[in-house]
Amino acid sequence: MKIEDSFKWIKTIDTLLDGVSFANSERRRGAVSLFHLCIEHNKGIYACFKGDAPGSAFALIRPQFEAFIRGMWVSVCASDEQVSKFLRGGEPPRIGEMIESIEEHPDFGHKKLGEFKRRIWKIVNNFTHGGSAQVKSRNTEREIISSYKISEIQWVLRRASQLALLSAIETANMADNEPLSDKLMKEYEDIFGEP
Repeated sequence: MKIEDSFKWIKTIDTLLDGVSFANSERRRGAVSLFHLCIEHNKGIYACFKGDAPGSAFALIRPQFEAFIRGMWVSVCASDEQVSKFLRGGEPPRIGEMIESIEEHPDFGHKKLGEFKRRIWKIVNNFTHGGSAQVKSRNTEREIISSYKISEIQWVLRRASQLALLSAIETANMADNEPLSDKLMKEYEDIFGEP
């Protein structure tokens, strides 16, 4: 994966989602706002890498994942009262509880969200909260400098692009636009060569 692929994907999402409309409701506005934030974090991750701030790019993967999970929770799990309370500033359930609720929905019975969280949670917390991974990634024998491995950068760009894809598809779903969902998936596969 090349960083240019990430940029191409960002532009593709922007083009395909531009002008998408959906029925107005608190639930849809809340969910789509969170999916939009997830997509924006993808842009931020790319911009941090391009701007020589890789530690900040790594730190954004957790909030990007959380924006997607919160969007899904608002979309398919939260009661109308929970949605209203959240949109007025109330706290949603903890991330693990939201994932459990989402995975009770038939479309997410595969349990991949929980599996993904289990695989990444410790390291993304470490990167987000200035843990030892951030420290080790900037210590060389003679100086303090960002020294992330290409494979680590590619991992973050791939995960960020995948989360943006999921958020873009869910935005299309909020607009009841299945052809757009299909187009997003096809474009993603054309750019990255895999689903």
